[in-house]
Amino acid sequence: MTRLTATLFPLFVLLLSLPFVSAPVLGGTALAAPADPAAGQFQMGVRLFRQGDYDGALTALTKAVKLRPQFAEAHHLLGVVYFTGKKATEEAAEHLKVAIKINPGLARAYYDLGLVYQAQGQGADAEQAFKQAIEGAPKEEEAHLALARLYERTNSPDKAIRAYQALLTVMPDNAEALYHLGYLFESRGDSKLAREHLARLTRLLPSHADGWYLLGRMAERESNLPEAATAYQRAIAARPSLVDAHYNLGFIYKSQGYNRDAAREFMEVLRLKPEYAEAHMHLGIVYTEMNKLDE
Repeated sequence: MTRLTATLFPLFVLLLSLPFVSAPVLGGTALAAPADPAAGQFQMGVRLFRQGDYDGALTALTKAVKLRPQFAEAHHLLGVVYFTGKKATEEAAEHLKVAIKINPGLARAYYDLGLVYQAQGQGADAEQAFKQAIEGAPKEEEAHLALARLYERTNSPDKAIRAYQALLTVMPDNAEALYHLGYLFESRGDSKLAREHLARLTRLLPSHADGWYLLGRMAERESNLPEAATAYQRAIAARPSLVDAHYNLGFIYKSQGYNRDAAREFMEVLRLKPEYAEAHMHLGIVYTEMNKLDE
């Protein structure tokens, strides 16, 4: 299941409670089909969507809306299938808008429509759709995150900060909001607020490598090398393949005269990224200071 499908999927778990139309065979006896053929086709579409059979889902859902044109949930799922399975954004948008017209309270449809608008490059429409999704479901995490990410992509850091802060009011421990607020505050030079959010993040998630790395970078910029080294070490412990943390830690060791430790970190950088020119250069300097001239 793709990340996008996983994002869209939770709504349809709830729809599984609808009655089945198909007539499954139990013990050799066929069960009677339910009275609502449209609901049955919809349920079949949900099942096929879950299985990744997008063509089959489209066929079943198309039958559902033909049998019941005002079937908001079927139009909603049709929009999702067109978007995730067929990459057909025009058809996806059409069905999602129909679903919303039939049932304006279908908050999740606004969110999915926002994703479609975003894929079409219609940032303003995506923004409005995400806002309507949040208005209808204030605790909808994905809509808050989608809006904040949209603002980051469109270089609107103030709006992004407000969007992440709004998410924290309903989900105080949301790791992505805490990290991005730390990053955004650090980018604008507000180290106090950046550090507060990142410290809170790393207390909640001690294995958050990016949070530790950003704390290390801030401490290094403030010339607090012991704190920076500790943060980089924590980042590496959480994610041993984090090349820049190894490089920065090596540079700190080198500046403190710990040549053996510096050489170890630069060698690890080169193991992970052999083309890292600066690591080759600094490793050469360290070897010169250690009188390892051949190396």
